[in-house]
Amino acid sequence: MQKIQTDSTALREKWLLAQTGIQTNTTTVHGFSEKVLTEGGVYNGVWLECAPFEGWVYASQNLDVARANHDIFFALQKEDGQLPCFVLEDRVGYSQIQMVVPIARTALALALVLECETFLRGAYTACAAWDAWLLRHRNTLGTGLCEAFCEYDTGHDNSPRWAGLPRTCPDENVNLLPSGFPQLPFLAPDLSATVYGGRKALAAMASLLGLGDASDQWSDSAERLRRKINSKCFSEEDLCYYDRMATGELLRIRGDVLLRVLQEGVPDSKLADQLFSHHILDHRKFWPEYPLPSIALDEPVCEPTKTYNAWSGASQALTALRAPDWFRHYKRDTELRLLMKQWVKAIVNGDRFGQQIDPTTGEIGAPASYTPAMLVLTSFVTRLYGIHQEADGTIDWNAGLPEGAGSFEAEGRAFDGRRLSWKQKAGEAVALVNGVAQFRLLHEGGGCALRMPSNNLDAWELINTMSRTQHFSIALPNGELVWAGSLDSNERMQINSQYRETAVLATR
Repeated sequence: MQKIQTDSTALREKWLLAQTGIQTNTTTVHGFSEKVLTEGGVYNGVWLECAPFEGWVYASQNLDVARANHDIFFALQKEDGQLPCFVLEDRVGYSQIQMVVPIARTALALALVLECETFLRGAYTACAAWDAWLLRHRNTLGTGLCEAFCEYDTGHDNSPRWAGLPRTCPDENVNLLPSGFPQLPFLAPDLSATVYGGRKALAAMASLLGLGDASDQWSDSAERLRRKINSKCFSEEDLCYYDRMATGELLRIRGDVLLRVLQEGVPDSKLADQLFSHHILDHRKFWPEYPLPSIALDEPVCEPTKTYNAWSGASQALTALRAPDWFRHYKRDTELRLLMKQWVKAIVNGDRFGQQIDPTTGEIGAPASYTPAMLVLTSFVTRLYGIHQEADGTIDWNAGLPEGAGSFEAEGRAFDGRRLSWKQKAGEAVALVNGVAQFRLLHEGGGCALRMPSNNLDAWELINTMSRTQHFSIALPNGELVWAGSLDSNERMQINSQYRETAVLATR
């Protein structure tokens, strides 16, 4: 578990409350003996939409719980391949698909950390069966895209996307399309993007398992699906992804659907830049004071002030928690830093760990004790000021101080067991591995990240995560200067191999 120490009393106290709350929300549910990290608040269980991803976010603190948050869905998978959509204290549900982040993607990340072929093989088998089930049961129009039958399929409770349409399938039977609604099923770009991301992960899993032909097949099917999403659900006219209704028209509501398509990397970098410029970073749409609203603020149907479980405009903790993956994928580190700082500010100043916040005021909504909000705080503080490690072993040393703080220290362990320490004061940071100083970073008081590959095969990257140009210098413990220079916002610089060898190989 990563520990922090800072002279920002408010942040330190809220961090400890989040850690305690996460542990309280780790408990057993129906049909599974191991403890899992539940959703918290009024949600006494785990959902396919979020629990595997939340488990992965928590992996740096508890690998057993991270694994259990995956194993529970695999253990309760039906023989025909259907995964449960939720597991509560008293029952298991199969009434909708309710998926967002692909469980295959988080299972792959966890398998790389666990270095466990048994887990990898089991996850591959389960996720391949789930993909086959979706193709059989959610492709009724034969397009190859994943279809949404009801509101709970996408987890967009109380969203204008589903206004006037059924929340559930008839008799809560996931196989039954509600009748009397000619616009159903939706060809859903977000569900299809989840399948796409799952197939990319399955290709990587198959490769790791030595299944070369299967890996190629998964990669090919993923690419075909990506093209279909872009051809069927993207509007060139207004640069946005929408549901295509069974009647053929697009449901033109700009909302979290777009964010979830970006989340899985469906748009290429050129299109993504356009989407960021046209939608994501527009203060009138998805970039208000507290990003990212669930419906663009300039949409007539947007209702951002609802305070309870409403994907109608409020900024959702789940959306924030998922943002680092796709912001980093599209090299938007500066914008990510701003998003994370605003969420940390709202939570530290608020009176609860709530499900959503008002995008313009930061007012926190109900319910309290919500696990994703606690994970937003702990993971964002780590990504802003502490040490963060990815599944591939890459370690980010994140420089900058919390608002009003004069110091910040972080301590934890890498996935391979090495002890990591990061000590900061104004404009200066020192990194230690197993108690031995590795480098000293000087900056102008703003944010930056020094990204260190685990196996030292590539150059380090220094990334300026501030919205202004900054000057940096990096020195070895003996004072030898590695590099000094200036970087613009979002600019990154690679440090050459001779210094990487000198500074990092000594930590092995």
